[in-house]
Amino acid sequence: MIHNNIFQILTYKPDLNIIEYLYYYNGGGVAVGDINNDGLEDIFFTANQEIDRLYLNLGNFQFRDITKQANIDLSPSWSATTFDADNDGDLDIYVVSGGNDYKENEEIMMDRIYINDGKANFSRLPVALPSTNGSVVAAHDIDNDGYDDLFVGSRSIPGGYGLSPYSYIIKEYTRW
Repeated sequence: MIHNNIFQILTYKPDLNIIEYLYYYNGGGVAVGDINNDGLEDIFFTANQEIDRLYLNLGNFQFRDITKQANIDLSPSWSATTFDADNDGDLDIYVVSGGNDYKENEEIMMDRIYINDGKANFSRLPVALPSTNGSVVAAHDIDNDGYDDLFVGSRSIPGGYGLSPYSYIIKEYTRW
């Protein structure tokens, strides 16, 4: 129930290794934020070959895995950030998908936004988001309008060595 051993597991595959995929050892990302408004920082871990995990901070360095009860998709990804997507005062989660196992436009490569009901129950926002080999996401109000904007960075194009991928800035998402 309470986890204190969290690490990235890499599973060997003949076609997925450091020679075939330069970013093999990069691992997943981390997003930190108080998702249930109890004053404690909760943690969302991404994993490039495992499933993402959401841990609720119970205090005193104790965390509980609430991934399934929070309705988070059980799929791998690369990066995440917490931000208030719907401007309701609680933190939502943006998750960046990526990797070299899939083609760029496959559904598993589509980024995801999880909307928080304020009690750490999430629903996936059904909108079209970038479907690239993402590597990072960061939230910041770049235009000083009072709303966080998102930068979604990509690192490569699967199967397209040497080609430059697109990165994105997402603004005006409060209309979703």
